[in-house]
Parts: sequence; structure tokens; C-alpha cells
Amino acid sequence: MILKNHSTNNSIILLTCLVFTLFSSVSFANDKDKLLAVAAFFDNDIASVERLLHEGADPKEIPAEESELYYYADRIFIKIPAPKIAELLLNNGEKSIDPNKFIDIILPIPCYKYNNEKRQDEIVEELAKQQYYLVELCLEKGADANLALQNIQKAFPVGSRWKNQRDNLTKLALKKGADSNNILAPRNQNTITDKLKTFYMSRDDYSTEKLGKSYGYCYGLTMVWLHTMWKQFMQPENTRGITHEKFTNTIKDIAVWNGKDELTEENIQNFDDLYQTIDLLQFNQNLGIETLKTMFNQGGKFIKEKRNISPQNMNLEQFTALLQDMVVNDKMVQLTIISTIGGHANGLFKHGDYYYYYEPNDDSGEYKNISIEKIAEIIFKHWHSNNYIKAGLVVYDIEDHEDKGFFDDMLNYFRG
Repeated sequence: MILKNHSTNNSIILLTCLVFTLFSSVSFANDKDKLLAVAAFFDNDIASVERLLHEGADPKEIPAEESELYYYADRIFIKIPAPKIAELLLNNGEKSIDPNKFIDIILPIPCYKYNNEKRQDEIVEELAKQQYYLVELCLEKGADANLALQNIQKAFPVGSRWKNQRDNLTKLALKKGADSNNILAPRNQNTITDKLKTFYMSRDDYSTEKLGKSYGYCYGLTMVWLHTMWKQFMQPENTRGITHEKFTNTIKDIAVWNGKDELTEENIQNFDDLYQTIDLLQFNQNLGIETLKTMFNQGGKFIKEKRNISPQNMNLEQFTALLQDMVVNDKMVQLTIISTIGGHANGLFKHGDYYYYYEPNDDSGEYKNISIEKIAEIIFKHWHSNNYIKAGLVVYDIEDHEDKGFFDDMLNYFRG
């Protein structure tokens, strides 16, 4: 163990390179707090945690924003802390770690190990039980059950291979008072289009047949998401058309609708606006709208840069470097990926220190992280699990174009 049998000063000397490299983008008040994170989450070293707490290290200073600790730590195998360490951190008087923060830290920590023979990750029951116990401990210490439920769903999306762990932790949060209405309904494009079919069938609308013939709306959903992201940060005062809030809320409303309950007039309008817009974008080549064709076809007015790559001939580091080069502040980046059975689209956006990733096939939809490396890892794993053989990245630059309200004006096409 790194910290064992050393004084705090010696430990700081021995760990200087490791700790400062590992946490170069994470804020700590002082070195003792940084070493406390190492002792608790890397080494699982109870004795060092006790000593550092005695010497004044503050568990409250261990970061959890956007899983910073998990991301920077997993390079050297972050561990789920022993129950004794959790109790020390949670029962340290005025310097106790917030139980909500502790849950946020421990949920993304892997409860699995890689099986070389099967060439896949496998759950480790002992670690899963330990994670469950720590979440339960935090809830007993006053953690918000609804916030815990939200973090559980983020760490274990619907459709995750770790369904049992998600189900067990979800039942725990509900048992401790979480509202079942806060359980996220799946938001993948298949769920959304199935609900829209039901919506249009109830209105005897022609769109039912069109939805039934479609192979998907990933491109349409991605482009609407990208534009609303851009508008959210670059034109926050612009409430015309579909805003990011309206997009997110409409997707949620469609996902949770049971297909039977009566919809409000606002729901009906929002459902129709979203479908007509994604349909227009998905199948623009057949609609004869010259501005749209010019915008999105090769050489389009909004296209700033295009890059074609082969996922099979690129490693994660190379892909991360490519994204760092192409995903810059407030530019819409659309990814198109091709497999042996078809194509797929998703989107990337950066604003300030944060990167956003939208995957229409994912039940959570949108990811947010401070690290492009983590975003690249998510995309890369998805690509390889689906055997994608070709990929392209297109950067759209709306800011430099005169027609910044183009997406908003599209709805007028339908409303006359």
C-alpha cells in the first residue's frame, strides 16, 4: 500500500508525481486532503485514513462534481472503500463527508473485473454487495433518496449489463423514501418513435404509416439536439422554435406517456413539433427544400470541417486526440458511423469546461463530463461493441452564418 508505514511528509514526497499528475484537473484545499482521497479510494488503507483524519485532513474537500474523482482515479484502479473507511469519512464531526457526495463518488466505481478467457467484464458479487451496503449507509446518514435514485440511474442506465445491481439499488432508494415517479423512462429513439406511433394512431394521422416504415430518426434527433445546445448557450434569449429545455422535456413527456392518458394541448403541440422537425431533418433529401439541402449536403453552407476515419484502425488515444482537435467551444459536431447493417448518428458539443454527448439509442440520452477522454471512451466502446467500420465527423458553424434562426423557422413550414 502506498501510504502505509510512512509519515505524512514522506508520503507526500513519494506520491508527488502520482498525485499531482492524477489530480492535475481536480481542486483540493491542500495535500493532506489529496492524500486522504488516495488512501480512501485507491489504497483502501484504513490506518492511513485514520491518521490523516487525526492530522486534520478534510473529507468534505474530496471532489465529486461530475465524478471527477472517479475519472482521474480509475487510471490506477480506484476501489470501493471498505465499510470502515466509509464510516470514518461519514462520522468525522464537522469535517464529515456529505453522504450525497459519497454516493456520487462510489456509484461509478466498477463492481466488475475483466475475464480474460471470456474477453468480457463480469460482476464481482462481493463488490456489488459492498457498494449496496455503502449506499444504504449513506441513506441512513441522511442522503437524499431521490438524489440517490437519480445517481443510480445515471451510473446504471436502463439496458445496462448490470441490471441486477441497478434494480437492487433502485429498490433500496425507493425503500428509503425516493419517489417512484422519478424513475426515468427509457429515452432511446425506439421508445420515442413507438410512443409517437401510438400518438398519431389515436389521431388517425398519416404520420403513423410513415413512422412504421422508418428505420430510425437518429440523425433528426441528433441535429435538433445539437442546434438546441447551441441556442441554449449562444442565444439564451431566443425562445422561438424548439429550445433545449423544450426538447428535453418533450422527450421526457413522450417517454413517460403510457399511450392512454389524455394529453394536454401543449403536449400535443410539442409532440407534433418534435416529430415534424426530426422527420424533416431525417429525410430532407426527399422534401425539395433547397435551403435545407444546401445546408446539410456535402459542401453545405454551415459545414466548417469534415473528417472520415476508420474506427478499426484507430486506438482510443488517437480518437481522443481527434476529438480534442475537432470538438471546440460552441460548435456543433455530428458523428456518422457505419456498420455492416447500417448507419447511425450522434452528437458532440462543448461549452466552457464541459463536453456533452448525445446518443439517440441510449436510455439516458445526454452525457455531460469535464473530460473529453471519458466521452471518447464511452463513444469508442459503443463503436466497437456494434462493429462500426467507418465513421465521419462533421463540424457545423452556425455562428458565422447569416441564417442563425434556420431551425426555428422550419416549424413555420408546417404551420403555414
